[in-house]
Amino acid sequence: VRCSKTEYLQNSHFWPRARNSIRYEEANCDALCYGCHYGDRQNGWEYAKHGEYRDYKLKQLGKKEYEKLRLLAYQTKQFTTQDLQELIQYYTIRLDDMNKLE
Repeated sequence: VRCSKTEYLQNSHFWPRARNSIRYEEANCDALCYGCHYGDRQNGWEYAKHGEYRDYKLKQLGKKEYEKLRLLAYQTKQFTTQDLQELIQYYTIRLDDMNKLE
């Protein structure tokens, strides 16, 4: 989303993935190349979550959805085995659908 690269992309979690409540929320994720994701400490979005990356997420989601995501990030979530199985099933279907587009 930050540059025009389309290969070797990484998933960037705006709110850290250690926060289980939003680890799998697509609104919390962006595809970035390594340089845009980490780059150096001055240019990588991983280090700009209170600056350029935050501004991007606000524009991408709008204030209302950004605030919902922020509040969700501070909640506690414990996934059950059933929850994780449903996520695997959901993302397997999504991946199959994406592969059909190629």
